[in-house]
Amino acid sequence: MKNPLIAPILAKLKQHDGALSEYELIKSLDADIGFPVLAEDPQLALFQKHFLVKNALFQLQLRFWQEDKLYLSISALAIQLEPARNGTSHLGLPGDAGEAKVRDYYLDWQHYTSASPESVADLLADFWRRYAGTEQRDKALEQLGLPQDASPQAIKQHYRRLASQHHPDKGGDSKQFIALRQAYETLRNG
Repeated sequence: MKNPLIAPILAKLKQHDGALSEYELIKSLDADIGFPVLAEDPQLALFQKHFLVKNALFQLQLRFWQEDKLYLSISALAIQLEPARNGTSHLGLPGDAGEAKVRDYYLDWQHYTSASPESVADLLADFWRRYAGTEQRDKALEQLGLPQDASPQAIKQHYRRLASQHHPDKGGDSKQFIALRQAYETLRNG
């Protein structure tokens, strides 16, 4: 399927100096050219609009990389051309496995054509579950005084050290001990 937004997005990128947010890009495209006919369901229509923009951006990202050795950085808050970076994905593009997974998703038209109001609702529910899980993990790491990149082994060792210090049988505060245990369980099960 040919994406009708590739040329208009390329024009917007050329017009704009610096980074452009996805919201600014969508708003500008909507004002200038409008979007193709989308689903009647508002969540599905929003998904389709978002998918069309992301698909076009990732197609352009591949073209810029293959033809010009420039990297089109794509995030919700900043879309911009950059010089090539170190570290490449499976396609030879800069980035990590997470970026490659997102790129693969948006380059697969099957995700667009098979989307339904139910599947979009499931995607949103999954996003919010993962978001809440990330927030809980951050709070648990903070509670234990650990960095974001703490390994499971480091978490376990640090928890044991803190638990022995704060255990009620050793004169520690039971509320503090329970809070530490809750944080550890969150990290252990997450």
